[in-house]
Amino acid sequence: MMPVIEKRLSLSAPGKINLYFELLGQREDGFHEIETIMSAVSICDRLEFRVTQDSDICLELSGKTPGIPTDERNLIVSALNLVRQTAADEGVHGLPGLKIRLAKNIPMAAGMGGASSNAASAIIAANELWALKWPFEKQTAIASMIGSDVPFFLGSQLAVCTGRGEKIQPIASHFCLPVVIAKPPIGLSTADVYSRSRVPSSPNSSGPLMEAINSGQKTRIGRLLFNRLQPFAAEITDWIDRLQYEFSRTNCIGQQMTGSGSCYFGIYQNRKVARKAAGCLSNRLRDVTIHLGHTLNCGGHQDSDRN
Repeated sequence: MMPVIEKRLSLSAPGKINLYFELLGQREDGFHEIETIMSAVSICDRLEFRVTQDSDICLELSGKTPGIPTDERNLIVSALNLVRQTAADEGVHGLPGLKIRLAKNIPMAAGMGGASSNAASAIIAANELWALKWPFEKQTAIASMIGSDVPFFLGSQLAVCTGRGEKIQPIASHFCLPVVIAKPPIGLSTADVYSRSRVPSSPNSSGPLMEAINSGQKTRIGRLLFNRLQPFAAEITDWIDRLQYEFSRTNCIGQQMTGSGSCYFGIYQNRKVARKAAGCLSNRLRDVTIHLGHTLNCGGHQDSDRN
């Protein structure tokens, strides 16, 4: 066992929304070839990592979080196990254990990437607390083995993601979009949504939206939001159409489902309008959880406490 130095690290793991999502083709590995524009948002999970005297990876949950496993089925644990195994393959043995405490705020089965963001936090924490000193490229390679969205959460705020989602091209942005995110009382399985999907013969272009983003035209961004998966998710649950109708009654400049659902979001010109919309939606949709937030204009993971 390596000497244990008492070390802790706290990370905020942001969720994401998809401003654009298109299916480009079916891959031989069973995944779809996609193009998506993802933005990190201010709705975050909180993870606290502490080095322990033993070699165990121990995940604990803060608060009531039913349905979340704490063993290797959780991407936090599987990511840490993969990092440890990769280090062992390179001759680094005797890494100490880690105790992780997770406070969930990002909705589950919602298309906001919470589990992937947690996994990215685990890679970042392991690299620091285990003093591996792996470069970003190596961390990204590990992340892509865990899940398609995980590389994005290693630090991106806004990016075009291609391949199965693991190829990241960051976009420089100097503005925030106020958002209201609605989580209906049901989740959606990504596999179920994809099983209903059809690849278009003539894919939608992300070019106009990219131009609007680059020029900071909020209203135009709102008009150009696009998600190919939304109509297929709407075949599974009527919540998507219901939320579309309710958001249309607010003063949003754009709205759509994020990822494969079930979360639905609207973007607004300013926080005052967004706050009013969140209140109206909360009053009209008593069984829906409403989140008020904004897109991030800084790195996806922020170290907020360490010693």
